[in-house]
Amino acid sequence: MLTRFDDYCIHQTTEPLAQPATSDRNFYDRHNPDGRAIDRPAHSPAATGRAGRLLLWAAALDLLFTSLGARQLWKSEARWAEVTRGMLVTGDFFKPTLNGDPYFDKPLVGYWLIAIAARITGALNEWTVRLPSVLAGLVALWATVRLGRRLWSDAVGLTAGWLLLTTYGFLF
Repeated sequence: MLTRFDDYCIHQTTEPLAQPATSDRNFYDRHNPDGRAIDRPAHSPAATGRAGRLLLWAAALDLLFTSLGARQLWKSEARWAEVTRGMLVTGDFFKPTLNGDPYFDKPLVGYWLIAIAARITGALNEWTVRLPSVLAGLVALWATVRLGRRLWSDAVGLTAGWLLLTTYGFLF
């Protein structure tokens, strides 16, 4: 005899409770507490997932890349550019300097990514200084959408992606 809790009441039943199959990742998304399947409408967000994902990524590329080099560098960005310029000039990529003084304020990987972008594009300007941050933002957006999709559903993943993409701190 099993005990089941429904709506704050205890019921005793001889029926086995519905158990998710190990390969059924969306069990809880498609079943109610009684274990009966829930029918989805034909025009649910899951039915239009591909168009939603394409729109999200098109908006992400537009918002992140459109004005990448349009404005001047901010305070910290100017420091990152100067440290990277010093690395490129001296060829020493393990001892960052700022105006000749050692500058170990940030991890070296950020400077290395800016240096790689500068080598690929052939210039060290606003666009190349911001390029690693934009690429990291795209990776963060992909991870957010993927995590939402894997844990819940396509609609949750897309919603989480839109929330992240339109957050002020993420864009500026």
